[in-house]
Amino acid sequence: MANKWIDEKVLQKYFVENCLDYSVVIEGNTYPITSARFNEPFDRFPDIYCVVNGEEYPVEVEWLSSHYDHHVKNKDKSATKPYTHEMFEKDGGFLVVLEKDCEVFSFQQVIIDNDKLRKWFTKNAVTLLNESIVQFYNERVKKRKHPKIWFIYVSEAVSNNWKYSKKMGIWGFTEGRMKSNKELKEIQENDLVIFAGSIKTGSLKLDGWPRVKDEELKKVENADDYIIENIEIFKVIKSYYNELDDVRYKTIWPDETTVNKKYPHRFEFEPSQISNFSKVTFKQLNYYTLVKLKEAVMRSPIEIDYSHFVELLRNFK
Repeated sequence: MANKWIDEKVLQKYFVENCLDYSVVIEGNTYPITSARFNEPFDRFPDIYCVVNGEEYPVEVEWLSSHYDHHVKNKDKSATKPYTHEMFEKDGGFLVVLEKDCEVFSFQQVIIDNDKLRKWFTKNAVTLLNESIVQFYNERVKKRKHPKIWFIYVSEAVSNNWKYSKKMGIWGFTEGRMKSNKELKEIQENDLVIFAGSIKTGSLKLDGWPRVKDEELKKVENADDYIIENIEIFKVIKSYYNELDDVRYKTIWPDETTVNKKYPHRFEFEPSQISNFSKVTFKQLNYYTLVKLKEAVMRSPIEIDYSHFVELLRNFK
């Protein structure tokens, strides 16, 4: 059995953009639909409003007539359901459907032209996909009510930049890091961020460290000579932002200029530390936290759960 992959919202967008191709009957007379708009906020009952003969009418869009169920879902008017089935009837509402498979109360039903829909979708498929992807990432970064904890590895290569970051309370990422790890967009105010590193590897070398399998990491999980030089914890005070959005691009680090704009993806943190400790050996951390540390070395920032945070704090003196 084939699956219906395309959401009903695509039908809504098609009809809003192509309403002029359709008409409805009002008091025995046929009138063209002259305009259509989405309800606000989007995806609330009714789906859209159409203007016919100078009057605006509520419209619900469905794949099939039988999908209409607001007589069940919206029995009572309330703060969360401000518009009801009874109001829809009273206001002269009608349905727009791809297929009429039944009568629905006394509602008039406008049937979408299948061929026109196919042509429109073929023409607009790339735009629809791009808009959906943008919306997906926008929704992911909506402000949370609960804080997250982030792990960022400070290698020897960026240790000089870290000195400037600590003074300014700003950390930045390159365009390449953004492309490989879009999670950094989710860093927001009141989150905690752990800057850890660098790591001094011991006598037992792991070929390819840190790009080794978790099982390989077990060989050094109890090593006293694998040492995390420094661990510092800060509170985020400004959520992720793109410095390129500011026409007066602010450079922070020595290897950045107003020409190369190397680290545009940023967040800000309170310069005063919540805590810091140093010379933590692999032996002092459990295996599962070490796995997360290894992941952070490869693809900072990464989110960690509270159990790993507590494991790190055990070593705070």
